[in-house]
Amino acid sequence: MHGAMRIVIAEDQGMLREVIVKICREAGHEVAGECGGGRETVAACLATRPELLILDLRLSDDFHGGAVLEALEAERALPKVLVLSAYLGDYLIHRIRHLPVPCGFVDKTTALLTSVGEAIAALEAGRMAFSAAFLRAYAAFRENGRSFDRLLTPHEELFLRYAVQEYSDSEIAVRLRISVRTAEGRRSALLHKLGLESSQKLVSFARAQGFHLFPPLPAPKWPGLTAAPTCEFPVA
Repeated sequence: MHGAMRIVIAEDQGMLREVIVKICREAGHEVAGECGGGRETVAACLATRPELLILDLRLSDDFHGGAVLEALEAERALPKVLVLSAYLGDYLIHRIRHLPVPCGFVDKTTALLTSVGEAIAALEAGRMAFSAAFLRAYAAFRENGRSFDRLLTPHEELFLRYAVQEYSDSEIAVRLRISVRTAEGRRSALLHKLGLESSQKLVSFARAQGFHLFPPLPAPKWPGLTAAPTCEFPVA
């Protein structure tokens, strides 16, 4: 063992979270926080500054795992990350693969508990810990000449993160501080570039890619962090 890590676990399924807690403690690590929602996960990480965050991307509130990662990165408080998910969409793969910290990914549809233990050990040793399924999906993504990152501008990617939440063009215009006409133009450009016929098909495309797991942070800050956090973590 290279040294015990302080770990925060974010998993909305209570029984699974308890099993992950047991795996961590049996490996000699300290569990500093057990959370089911995204906002409490951010609060726990800011309060305890863990070395590792084990993060399910689908959490119990609307503040999913992608928003947790962006919030912690904005606070310069992003630790090593082990992502748990059954999704392997291109946008999800792209975002996880380019995190600015050592990270890993465990597919929740495989032998999860064995994979989690192995991934924690790899991250403890300073290695990346991507599952074989993740690496195959990432290789296919990079070989795809029509992947989203080759087709869309950063402005269009951000628009799609709102569109997948089923905001109207007028609602997106307010949030992005652009005109409704500009928002309508971006939606039209996305439909044309992606060869889609309707906004509903655009939402379906974005969900399949994993955009829904990265909801944009509310401006100027994410809500709920000024209140006392509700997750279970030791208070000094």
